[in-house]
Amino acid sequence: MPEKSEMAKKAASGFRVAMLSVIETCQRTQTPLITEIDGQVRHIPYDQIEDFIDIAALRQEEANGSADQREAGR
Repeated sequence: MPEKSEMAKKAASGFRVAMLSVIETCQRTQTPLITEIDGQVRHIPYDQIEDFIDIAALRQEEANGSADQREAGR
């Protein structure tokens, strides 16, 4: 598999940050997450979001992405 371009890495990182921000806002405000899954709009209750989305993996990927960006900047 070809290496992702720097722009693709930044875009993926930005998307993860945005997803985490929306998820954390839904949980903090106790608001359902409205999303599309398999072509259908779903309203996921704030306390069930982790049943649908692996938040820990998003955070881990973001932590790894931040480290990768620091390395690239050296």
